[in-house]
Amino acid sequence: MFRLPALIVCLCLLSPAAPARAQMQTSDETNPTKLYTALIAAAGDRFDLDLLPLSLSLQDDQVAHWSISLPEDDAALLAALTEALPYAGGIEQVDSGDARLEAPLLDRLIEWSRLINDDLAPITAREFKNAGRNHYNPELDYEFSVSGHVLPVETYGEEFFYASFDHHRLAYLGRPARDLEWLRFDDGFDQTDPQAQRYMKELQETAAKFGPLFPPADPPVPSGESELTWTILPSKTTWSEKEEITGRITLHNTGKRRIHVNWRWGPSAVDIRDSDGGQLKKFRFNGCMLYCPPDAWNYYLLPGAKVTRKFTIYTDPENCGLYGYRARPGRYTLTRPPIDNVIMRGDPVTIEVKSK
Repeated sequence: MFRLPALIVCLCLLSPAAPARAQMQTSDETNPTKLYTALIAAAGDRFDLDLLPLSLSLQDDQVAHWSISLPEDDAALLAALTEALPYAGGIEQVDSGDARLEAPLLDRLIEWSRLINDDLAPITAREFKNAGRNHYNPELDYEFSVSGHVLPVETYGEEFFYASFDHHRLAYLGRPARDLEWLRFDDGFDQTDPQAQRYMKELQETAAKFGPLFPPADPPVPSGESELTWTILPSKTTWSEKEEITGRITLHNTGKRRIHVNWRWGPSAVDIRDSDGGQLKKFRFNGCMLYCPPDAWNYYLLPGAKVTRKFTIYTDPENCGLYGYRARPGRYTLTRPPIDNVIMRGDPVTIEVKSK
């Protein structure tokens, strides 16, 4: 099988040169806060935590990430799917002969995860309220994920199960041949290479055969209370090929709830699209480096608040910090990446790249 060169990025969580706000405080079982302890206790009142492998990461005492790592042997998985059900959604005890266990494994895993999320989300919101965290936004400040290498490859074309939920929906479900989408836009992936072509064909066949077994994620259903208005001001409108594209972006919370923007799509994130709105091919730094995000790991905007940041889009693969886009001569659009459950408002900006 064709293998891609490894990309190793060492994330520097705490940098002496970084501002204090970039030093995200994470609470877990080794560093519990009062809110963390209250959340675990409340979960323990609803679930059997001796049976259910539920863990919590609490970022800045403001953003809750719950997760379950599924056991990877059949006996333990079956126990989790049968014995844990009474603690999720009030379902009665089921045994190995119950008809519900005859449903396909993937369907059972998704339903099981949903049941736990349906209880865990309101528990989390209640404890944040009890702690006086009045800015807690359930649309953005809560996540629950379930994962594990538990799927039979011959049945699903993929052994890794991964489902992520927000406060009321399945936000993401891992699918077979998950490399397929990003490889299409990877500038370092030579699709003319015979080995690469065979690998792409293998992925396409896997996706076509097994993809229909995986249901789509639930669409975002914004409440209308989380709204972000953005304005992009490039340093100029015409650029030379391989020139760094720079400018400023302003984010304005025009909604009724606090919005937190995580570091991957932080305040300085700007997306570049071709004239038809299509995604550009991306190149990446190959090697090992220490990397600190340019902004806070989680940036919090209260209603009415604004933040302005400089942005840089790298277009030269020989001179980039982490990744960039192959912007050949032509017209492009600068826009803000979307955020699930948030109404995004802003006007895309057109720029032009010319040959040197």
